[in-house]
Amino acid sequence: DLRSLGDAEHTRLTHWITRYKKWRDHIHGSEVWRGTGADSLRWLAFGQASTWLLFVYRPDYQRLRHMPDLRLPFAQDGARYAVSLLEPAERALGSFDGGWLHNQGLPIPEMKVETARVYGLVRSAVQ
Repeated sequence: DLRSLGDAEHTRLTHWITRYKKWRDHIHGSEVWRGTGADSLRWLAFGQASTWLLFVYRPDYQRLRHMPDLRLPFAQDGARYAVSLLEPAERALGSFDGGWLHNQGLPIPEMKVETARVYGLVRSAVQ
């Protein structure tokens, strides 16, 4: 019953509903890629050639001391991508070469068990 939610839970639910409404066209009307990374990392990407939503989830404890980069096979060689962290806190992470993301990968910081991060990738014009 939504009426029984406290203020904090109501605010969090409102936040995720707003995010879903913003992202739903990507989630329901685009290409879907999924895969696994090193050390039990799971990922799911929704998007098209120019914009992608990347969900990264850690279902198990991290066993490696240093997390290897997450390779993204959907990234196009020769393209540049502006990468932002969208959840848990929104911030720009920089610009990455598509070939680098495809072959080397996106740096993923340490994640605790059963946590997720959401990234946005926007393809920029080649310069």
